[in-house]
Amino acid sequence: MSVICIVAGILLLIVSMILFHANNLMELLRDGFTNHLAGIFVALTIFLISIFTLITGIALRSIVLDAKEDMMLIEKRIREEASSRR
Repeated sequence: MSVICIVAGILLLIVSMILFHANNLMELLRDGFTNHLAGIFVALTIFLISIFTLITGIALRSIVLDAKEDMMLIEKRIREEASSRR
């Protein structure tokens, strides 16, 4: 799931950069207005979603790594207890 979130975030980031370029973001920054206001709104929305998705993917990845480490420690403790009972 974390890999899917990271890949989706990167793809959405690329799409938002393409939309920024296609809708003349520099015109909006320079003049304060644009003829493609809806396009800029869509590009900004996709950009924010991509950032959120990337952050979610990174957080999920760290949670998975931490969970794997915890599972290895629990498994080690169970093995030690089982060997000490024999």
